[in-house]
Formats: sequence, structure tokens, C-alpha cells
Amino acid sequence: MQEIVFSSAVTLEFSREYPVAAETVWRALTDSAEMSSWMGYSCTFDARPGGLLIIGIDKLYDHAMVCQVVPGKVLVTMFRETLIFQTIEEVDGITTHRLRQVGVKPESATSFACGWHHLLDRLAGHIAGHIPELPLHGIESLYEEQFRAYAETHGMLRPS
Repeated sequence: MQEIVFSSAVTLEFSREYPVAAETVWRALTDSAEMSSWMGYSCTFDARPGGLLIIGIDKLYDHAMVCQVVPGKVLVTMFRETLIFQTIEEVDGITTHRLRQVGVKPESATSFACGWHHLLDRLAGHIAGHIPELPLHGIESLYEEQFRAYAETHGMLRPS
């Protein structure tokens, strides 16, 4: 008999609203130059199924593969062992950006959550016309409260 293993993976979900057109948010999420600006890292993005998002961080590179694109509305990427679903919806001049990352290993959830808060804050700044400075040290210090909340929620200890 085959053994079935159920994953203890965590799903992270975030939602932000912006007082701009959906196309502005979509462009910030899919244009290489705009991504490089708000992320603070070198980014190259081929935003079509099978394309890659390549991010250069301190002479190291990481990547995500594009799984699905509905222009202006849906972007699904695979990053490491996870899937990241992003949706854009505009109602009455307010655009809602929802991000859901599924398949996160429990021991990585607090770090991913902290990273998403950091990146989404930078994206909000970019959309508003001002981008926060990159911290000189780990971003965890900027999000200590969120770090504790995620760690308590998921029964995790802070990464060393």
C-alpha cells in the first residue's frame, strides 16, 4: 500500500489598496525597470507563461517561473517550492492587489511574511511616488511585531 503524506505547508495572504488605476499596479508588478526601482534589486521579468523573473541580490540571483498570466488581472509564479498568486482588481478608482503564497514550509513562513511586508511597503511607496530606503541590516528589525505575530500564530521560533 502506498503511503500518503499530508503537507503541513503554510499559506500567506496579503492585500493592499492603491488609489490608482489597475494598469499602474500591473505595470509596477510586471515591468523590469519598475520592479528594479521599487524592489531595490536588479530585476529582469519576462511576464508570460514559461518566462522568468530574475532578481539579482548582492551578486546572487534568484528566480521565479511564470505559470499563468491574465494581463492586467492575474499573475501566478512558482518560486522555490511555492506558488505565488497575485490578482489586481479596480473598483471606483481603487485598485486592490491581493497576493497569496501557498506551499510555504512552516519554518520559512516568518521570513517570507517579513519579506513580503518589506516588498509590499516598497511597492506602495513606488506607486505613491516615494520609495523607502533599503535598510542596511536585516529587514526583520523593521517588522519585529509582524515577525512575532507570525511566529506565535504558526508556533515558530525566529530564524537565527
